[in-house]
Amino acid sequence: MRIRNFESAKIKVNDNQGNPIEIATIVVWSVSDTAEAVFEVDDYESYVTIQSESALRIMASSFPYDPSDDAEAEVALRSHPVEIGERLKHEVQERLGKAGITVQEARISHLAYAPEQEAPEQEAPKQEAPK
Repeated sequence: MRIRNFESAKIKVNDNQGNPIEIATIVVWSVSDTAEAVFEVDDYESYVTIQSESALRIMASSFPYDPSDDAEAEVALRSHPVEIGERLKHEVQERLGKAGITVQEARISHLAYAPEQEAPEQEAPKQEAPK
């Protein structure tokens, strides 16, 4: 079967600590059961898109962006790309398996704090000129 790639758009979601982040994924997949892909869902390519983005949202909101200072072994989106990729692959495969689709790989392609999170840190406090 032909191997395909899906790259999601950047989506905004809150991590498990409430920080707004932008995240995107690449999912490498193929149709492993043509009959299931055709008869179980209306449009399997659209199904891959919707289910991959849904899994990404759920997975991203389950972990912090960065590990906390007091939790060295804590899995975090930025510091544990291999573990996060495996978790994402599992989440996507659970959704796509019933449609005859096999996920070969899933990984984060973009990860950043959302602009509204970065803005306060980048702006210097405004001071009035002395009178």
